[in-house]
Amino acid sequence: MLKFAILLVPIFFLVSCESYIPQSKEAKEFEERKKELKESIRKTSIDFGLAPLADKTLSNDDLEIRFNRFGSGYIMPAYNDLLVKQSVFILKRTNSEWSANVIRDTFGLNEKRISEQVSPASGWDNLFQQLSDEDILTVSPDQDEEVYSDATFFLIETNIDQRYRFAYSYIPNEASEEKGSKQVAKLFNLVLKEFDATDFQAPTRLFE
Repeated sequence: MLKFAILLVPIFFLVSCESYIPQSKEAKEFEERKKELKESIRKTSIDFGLAPLADKTLSNDDLEIRFNRFGSGYIMPAYNDLLVKQSVFILKRTNSEWSANVIRDTFGLNEKRISEQVSPASGWDNLFQQLSDEDILTVSPDQDEEVYSDATFFLIETNIDQRYRFAYSYIPNEASEEKGSKQVAKLFNLVLKEFDATDFQAPTRLFE
């Protein structure tokens, strides 16, 4: 019996090593992707005329949340009959005062940048409560999500309690089994509901 147990030890060791190697490779690729994405976020913010959120120092009770959506070369979301190449929704609380605005780059013969101030349908405090209920404070990307270069890209940035975080998904869906994908979809659809921002809509059902 002892001899059999001794023989099993190297087998278990080999199996654990084999499972550990791909996990380590996946984690490394995930961190590299996040690093590249963080630099891309910085450049996109500057292109929108915004200071990178990761660089902003906010007072204790102040916060800022940004929802970014980027269309692919094949599929672009629509807003008021306009095709939108990229858009960013910005929610702020500064000195206890709330504000929100959306910046959109449209596509077509008369390409232009549109910026507008907006207000939530249910009120500011209720909006933030809904965002909190949908895990805006803890939303995070799925480590094993596939990268789709031709997909519409959904990105959320938060600077809350003097801490910067970001989460993203290439295929967010409220019906997804993946936690990050589901969270991102629900949060974007909350922006759609509260601000009638159709270009921020994420799927609610599989294969939608």
